[in-house]
Amino acid sequence: MGHEQDEVSFSHRLLSVGAVAFLSAAGALAFGRVYAGHAATLKLLAAALLSVGVAALLERRGPIVAVIGSGVGLIFAATILVFPKTAAVVFPTADTFREIGRALHHVGEQARVQVAPTQPLQPLLLAGVTAVWTAAFAAHALAIRSGSPILAALPPGALMAFADILLTDGARPSYAALFLLGVLAVLFMDGLRRVRHFGPLRPWPGHHGRARLASTTATRGARRVTAVALGAALLLPGLLPGFQSPALLKIDTSTVLSGPSVNPLVSIAASLHVQKPVDLFLVRANQPAYWRWLALDRFDGTRWSGNDLDVSQGQVVASGGPLLTSPIEGTGLGIRTADLFQNVVVLQDTDDPWLPMAFHPLTVTVGRSSIRYDQQSAAVVPEVGVQKGLAYSVRSQLVLPSPKQLDGVTSFSGALLRPYEELPADTPRQIYTIARSITAGRTTPFRRLLAIQDYLQGFTYDQGVNGTTDIQTVLNFLTHSRRGFCQQFATAMAVLARALGYPARVAVGFTPGQYDSRLHAWRVSTADAHAWVEVLFPGYGWLAFEPTPGRDNPIADSYLNPGKPLFGSCVVQGTCGTGSRGAGRTLGGKNDFRAEQLASRELGQTGLRHGGITGGVAPRRGAHPYRLPFVLVGILLALALAAFLVVVPLAKILVRRARMARAGRPRELVLATFHAFTGRAADLGLGRRDGETIREYRDRLCGELEFSDGHMDRLSQAVATAAYSDHDLSTDQARDAVSDARQAIRDIRRHTPPGRRLAGMFRLGI
Repeated sequence: MGHEQDEVSFSHRLLSVGAVAFLSAAGALAFGRVYAGHAATLKLLAAALLSVGVAALLERRGPIVAVIGSGVGLIFAATILVFPKTAAVVFPTADTFREIGRALHHVGEQARVQVAPTQPLQPLLLAGVTAVWTAAFAAHALAIRSGSPILAALPPGALMAFADILLTDGARPSYAALFLLGVLAVLFMDGLRRVRHFGPLRPWPGHHGRARLASTTATRGARRVTAVALGAALLLPGLLPGFQSPALLKIDTSTVLSGPSVNPLVSIAASLHVQKPVDLFLVRANQPAYWRWLALDRFDGTRWSGNDLDVSQGQVVASGGPLLTSPIEGTGLGIRTADLFQNVVVLQDTDDPWLPMAFHPLTVTVGRSSIRYDQQSAAVVPEVGVQKGLAYSVRSQLVLPSPKQLDGVTSFSGALLRPYEELPADTPRQIYTIARSITAGRTTPFRRLLAIQDYLQGFTYDQGVNGTTDIQTVLNFLTHSRRGFCQQFATAMAVLARALGYPARVAVGFTPGQYDSRLHAWRVSTADAHAWVEVLFPGYGWLAFEPTPGRDNPIADSYLNPGKPLFGSCVVQGTCGTGSRGAGRTLGGKNDFRAEQLASRELGQTGLRHGGITGGVAPRRGAHPYRLPFVLVGILLALALAAFLVVVPLAKILVRRARMARAGRPRELVLATFHAFTGRAADLGLGRRDGETIREYRDRLCGELEFSDGHMDRLSQAVATAAYSDHDLSTDQARDAVSDARQAIRDIRRHTPPGRRLAGMFRLGI
């Protein structure tokens, strides 16, 4: 009796914890909208579920112990979800606590300058994980410990409300539905708990004598109330006055750049379509260059992307520290190089996390902030984010080969180059034909690439076309329209280069901008957003090519325009340096000026004209910057369901067999057999009720079913003797009881519908 009550109590506790976990997960999913991309949302979802799990394990401990245990769990969660590179397997290290301290130091500043949906910077992600963890722990404490299901809905509801305040993307019924279902689940489980205080729940006899938890009339009424409540909550708000009207409390973000950062090409396209250009940053250097964000090296036939766009997995480097070079980078002896020093000041807040700079960066100094660096794409992301007034300095190495040197490169084979030469399997054969036709008669790879570049520069530049870059659009661009802007030109050249077997990728950033003689610096705006092509020449690294008409990359003049004086566009005369072969030259002395001085002069004296600017990379009006990741959530739910379908039946079989195997004396074997029998009968809807004696249970079963050869009678007699008699049973009697139990279960299964048998396999309970 006591054991059966414990079993029912365990099942109820498990379902109650599941209801709280569902409610907390709904709050985490809604809160995840404040971050760009789905990776942060999945981390928040994991934090919510882990927090509920820790709270459930500590459910029967004192409140102080539970709070301390949850705090320890939060540290482990932050280590795994936010600072995984500092962990020793899953355990936090001294580096972890240093990173946590640094993130806490910057979280206030990041919360002030970032705009939702923001990149999941470590300070903001740590704050989000902490908020979700705390809300989930509080929801469990209120629902389970305090028995206050209504109050338990407040912490997850606060997370959802916080996201709704920050974002202006309209009504989101999907989040409201998930949240309401979670609240109803918690209320239902709390109602069952309260009903159990009046005594055990007795199943109501349903059709065919089968047990039902409640009458058909009662469940029909509950279903109707639930359906009406959900329908009213989801539909009635749209009928109320003021729905989707401006908020009573307006949070002004008109001076802040906000835009999609999942694909930098989207930001570039949006920037170019801004009617009035917006100044983004200033660069003070003695040589203009293309100010590069990063490179996209993966083309799936639809769009260009990278392995780690937000550089969340990048190398963490202290401010001013050396940046490691990719294994395929580097230059050989006798190749001209030059060091270009840049001092940059950001003039507008932006959601795009990358720092613009000349390629290839060697060191980046951002005050006291560390940076994250991706060797593959040469992208740099500061830990403090990119906000107005940020000043940083960069030392870049320019590679300046001659056409003759590049003509000597004829082999592009190698395992490291192969990923950059791949095209989708469904690439039209006409693409390969066009590539061979354009380059016919050219004897070296360099000359073939120049032929492709020159061919595309004969097309028409037109910003009025859409920004799609799929393979069919590329084919149409090459064969029919012959017009587009930088995205189409860069994509077309990269695809044609790969069609010839050359490693190519698309670089994203900005052209040099307009020179400001007052500040002796280049002023870069949204109108300067640009995409171009980089081709990997073994021994020389990635070299830029410019297929877009009317654009000129001054750093590539050494091999694209060899007749043009090298660094002829230096504005500050006499400071370009004479340079030397191999050792390289210096463009702009390192101590000629400071980024902070440039920032003070520009921001302190002249200020910025805001004037209602909404940003150069603003999202399309009416577009949602975030959507519920239905596909990912569906995959996770499918995996969880598959695990449930496998684990539950297997676990019950193993536990029951283990109990039988542990039984030593015949008496213990008979009792273990009867326990397994009642569990299997419960799976088929005929379990033993609370307070029901062995004889009453046998009489009920025999009244509802027909057993063969008195197996149920003999089993009941053996169990009664084992449970209450002073005399032990013999081994043969125990063996007969096991045989009778098996036959009795076969009789029950024979009279049970297939659907009931299938559902019983997944009943929670042993």
